[in-house]
Amino acid sequence: SMLVMATQIAGIGLAYAMQVVIARAAGVFEFGLFAYAWTWMNLIFLVAAFGLNEAALRLIPTYAAHGDWKSLRGLITRGPLLVLLAAAVAGLLAAGVLLLLGGFVGEHYRLPLLLTFAAAPLIGLLAFLQGAGRALGGALLAFLPRTIGLPLLVLVAVGVMILLKTPPSATTLVAVAIAAAGFLALLQWLLLMRRALPPDVGQVKAAVPLRSWLRLALPCLFIAICYGLLTHCDLLMVGFFLSAEDVAVYQAASRTAALISFPLFAMNALVAPLI
Repeated sequence: SMLVMATQIAGIGLAYAMQVVIARAAGVFEFGLFAYAWTWMNLIFLVAAFGLNEAALRLIPTYAAHGDWKSLRGLITRGPLLVLLAAAVAGLLAAGVLLLLGGFVGEHYRLPLLLTFAAAPLIGLLAFLQGAGRALGGALLAFLPRTIGLPLLVLVAVGVMILLKTPPSATTLVAVAIAAAGFLALLQWLLLMRRALPPDVGQVKAAVPLRSWLRLALPCLFIAICYGLLTHCDLLMVGFFLSAEDVAVYQAASRTAALISFPLFAMNALVAPLI
């Protein structure tokens, strides 16, 4: 419990530090563009797994308790493929809508957002693996990649750019975040398959009760969409109607204020699998 709490606190601190460093190194305008794309990444993280990440918190412990190793293997091996496919389709649709909006979206936002939507499969996979890791009891394995690894890798990249005296641009930073997400998702999947799964899972064929998965996942998806809009719609609206500089100022203030809520996120990470 203490390790999970420490991981959550460190992750929130790293994410905050990352944004402070980017704001100082890239300037107000580029930080505003990055903050807008980063907010979309956080929203995509909530919904791109289509509820399977939250459904895994109930399904995997249930399968383990009942010895249903076939279904457990199916969810761990087929679930990522479902997420990748569904998120890829959703990302393409989002990119198409962005292009159709044309002048309604500022041209300076277009490339960072296109990269973000194209990365929806990787972000969704990272979300699913976090849910699966939590359900299997590997709390550190679940939270370390995104909570610690992602902001840390972006911070390292920004540090390298500063040393090379190359001002970081929003597009470059978004590309770095996407590459880091892909690397961390692959690493997390390998560790999950080798260390967290019960030994019996490797001795059976996978079963795919897709209907029961979707019956549980779709309500979770609806809740995730509502939560994502509630959490992020303010900055998304600021970015749509105001300038990138306004996004930067609003992001700095809102992220500072949001630090007060870290105990809630930390406690939720502990108690959700138990419940």
